[in-house]
Amino acid sequence: MPIAPASPASERSTFKSSIGAVIRTLKEDRPDEAFQICKTLIEMYPDLSDAWFLYGVTALETGDVNAAIQALERANTMHGVHASYKRSLARAYRLAGRTDDAATIIEQALRLEPAHPEAILTLGVIRIAQGNKNAGMQLCRRGFGITAGLLWHRSLIKSACHAATMIGSIRHWLNPGSDRMAWVAWERGNICYQLGDCDAAIDFCRQAISLAPDQMPAIARLARLLVSRNQFETALPYLERAAKHYTDDLALQTDYATVLTHMSRFDEAIDILESTFLAGIESPRALLALGRAQAGTHRGKAARKSYKRALTLAPNSAAAHLALGRALQEEGAIEEANRFFFDTLEIDPGHAEAYLFLAGNRAIARGDKYFSRMLNLLDSGTNSREALMRLHLAAAAVFEQAGDIESAVSHYTASNDLKSVVFGKDRQAAHIGELTEDFFKQVRSWGHPEEHLNHPLSA
Repeated sequence: MPIAPASPASERSTFKSSIGAVIRTLKEDRPDEAFQICKTLIEMYPDLSDAWFLYGVTALETGDVNAAIQALERANTMHGVHASYKRSLARAYRLAGRTDDAATIIEQALRLEPAHPEAILTLGVIRIAQGNKNAGMQLCRRGFGITAGLLWHRSLIKSACHAATMIGSIRHWLNPGSDRMAWVAWERGNICYQLGDCDAAIDFCRQAISLAPDQMPAIARLARLLVSRNQFETALPYLERAAKHYTDDLALQTDYATVLTHMSRFDEAIDILESTFLAGIESPRALLALGRAQAGTHRGKAARKSYKRALTLAPNSAAAHLALGRALQEEGAIEEANRFFFDTLEIDPGHAEAYLFLAGNRAIARGDKYFSRMLNLLDSGTNSREALMRLHLAAAAVFEQAGDIESAVSHYTASNDLKSVVFGKDRQAAHIGELTEDFFKQVRSWGHPEEHLNHPLSA
């Protein structure tokens, strides 16, 4: 006897219970399980636009942007006047880098709901990304104004969830207070980040995390911003959490490995990067990070191999040329190293570290074009504190080699005044403890045969 088809009422009841299961698994940080539930739903209800919508937004939670776009496009085709479908599709397009498509679809959503704050904010962020900062900021201010008025209206949020299943950010349903405020902080941080105001972006990320401690996008963004500021120890706890969550994010994993290397946790950094490469993913930046970690364990040959592979993938990378030059210098191949340092300057004429190595190797002389460039850089006012410190040190070395001690002392002093080094005895002790007999054998021939010759960079 054939099974009778489910009534529309029972079908809707089953679908609603499935939505509840999806929300619960997302709340428990099990997005893959939620995705499987949604996959079953579209098999059971292939003609139900909400099933495709739920599948699409859950695919976004798992990071499968292509699957999300396909599902959300299908949902929009089946039900073309659903504003929440269009908002979610715009988000997917943004994540895929399809900014113009995102703008088109969010404009359609706004024609359906002209005062929806999320849609207004999204269009504002898109306009900023397209280079129209004035229009973008005007939209964002309008969106924030509307959002602030709705912030604590739980009944309104609940109503929106019931009407549109509002899974543009499904987790915001679960805590309409702090989570929604965290979302506002996150969006403001996003705007500041795109405008280049990293200080404000850091502040908003911290605010979002304080309101919603499990908001992974804010945690990952904060970690990356801190790494970009070389605030490695502060970044580490955020990186540890983000790296566990975004296991396929090569840039994030590379940042994590970089910080571990900075803290002399070389083997952990190598394990992270090598496991990433085993998955068939590699990049010049990740290879350079691997090489630095390998060099930290005195595996010079392996480090050179990583640097050479990075250079093959990115022949115009100043960082790859510099890294290979440093590796050769550590082996005592100074002339060959200098060639890579000069190549670095051909690619990036303002590379302070390359000037420092060349000055220390006596490859730059007072009066040559590289020395003139170096002095011009010092006068340009466009360098970071760290770059200025290195440029002053390089200039001091050249002046000292030329016998101009007064100028040398002036630059040494300027470099020293820029230093902000905090001595870490634990890190230094760990580093010294890792120096082996093989290492000292390797470096026995380094330096100058005269015992008491002072190297220009030893000051």
